[in-house]
Amino acid sequence: MALIGSLNWKQKKLIETDRPLSTHDILTGLYTRAYFEEEMARLEREGEFPVSIVMADVYGQNAINDMKGHAAGNEMLRLTVLVLKSCFRAADVVARIGEDGFTVLLPGTDTTTVKEILKRIRYSVRAQSSAYAHLPLNLFLVAATAEKGDSLATTIKRAEWEMSLERKKGPLKLIKINAKPFSGMIIDF
Repeated sequence: MALIGSLNWKQKKLIETDRPLSTHDILTGLYTRAYFEEEMARLEREGEFPVSIVMADVYGQNAINDMKGHAAGNEMLRLTVLVLKSCFRAADVVARIGEDGFTVLLPGTDTTTVKEILKRIRYSVRAQSSAYAHLPLNLFLVAATAEKGDSLATTIKRAEWEMSLERKKGPLKLIKINAKPFSGMIIDF
């Protein structure tokens, strides 16, 4: 802390403004992988179990970028963010961890609850795809839960393995429904 006190005001301002960029993804506004990993370590240290982890990968992101351009691909990512934010609590850590990959930490969330959350996400994906037919959204979704005594690193690996199996199955089959997309409200459970 003494080092920061000896910096001039321009250096201090740079440090203060750099912190949000290191914790938030510029395109989506979601947390970054680095912040996600910090929170995962904190949850493990503080023992806030059960902790569920949801992983979502956007299906067809690279194809959209190639066929319709990066602006369309970025719009698809923003639609994904709207879906995800509508389905999680403010206390959950929703992070963009890859080009088209998102992971969420849900402290205090058991297996039964996370299954219901996955249903909400699927419904929201279908609603968004109906509302934005020019850019249909499709996600690969998996979840894993760590109980007290479980390692969150092991739980992440289990979720990654489940994701590889989901990708082999192929994307969800989209069905048309008459529903408005979620408005981005946070659902508490």
